[in-house]
Amino acid sequence: MALNPVALQSNPHWPATQLAVPCAGAALHCTQLGPQALTSVWEGCLAEQAPHLPALQISLPGPQLLGQSRVFYAMSHDGLVPKVFSEVHPKYGTPWKSNLIFFVFVGAFAAFLPEDIVGEMTSIGTLFAFVLVCAGVWILRGTRPDLERPFRTPLMPFVPIMGILCCFGLMMTLPADTWLRLIVWLLIGFVIYFGYGRRNSILQRQLAAGTAPK
Repeated sequence: MALNPVALQSNPHWPATQLAVPCAGAALHCTQLGPQALTSVWEGCLAEQAPHLPALQISLPGPQLLGQSRVFYAMSHDGLVPKVFSEVHPKYGTPWKSNLIFFVFVGAFAAFLPEDIVGEMTSIGTLFAFVLVCAGVWILRGTRPDLERPFRTPLMPFVPIMGILCCFGLMMTLPADTWLRLIVWLLIGFVIYFGYGRRNSILQRQLAAGTAPK
């Protein structure tokens, strides 16, 4: 992703703003001094901004929005969320309605909430999801060893345990009010699940009837 000096200067809240433009100017000047000087300048800039790179990466909206619509697509197939999330475009075969819903929803959040709150909520939500994934891999390896696995996580249970510890450790660096928002968000999710998803789940009906796939 290329850095735009004008865009960086117009956003005083982004941590790299104060350094990106001077780095670019210094790099242009050092091209006249040789590749070694140019390399030194960029190494210094990257070292200075390294702590901010994970936050920038985790906040990129495009991949997360497209991934979220695919998650809801799978959930909708089981009846956990309304069918609108699994309707695909007749020509392109993508969950276009789901994409539009998330674009509007996330756009409203970005427009009306402070960017630090949005960033912290995105971070803790993503990390918590990774904790659940790691725990799920660990649990299913023991409870359902017969499942077909195109990829098998190596070094079990070391890898999922370390994944849980690392993600939870990063979550602990976030402020208390972010944890409170996570709890509220989880409660909203529980209301949706027990109020809609559990009653409409296809798998839940199959389990109740004893016809669930093994």
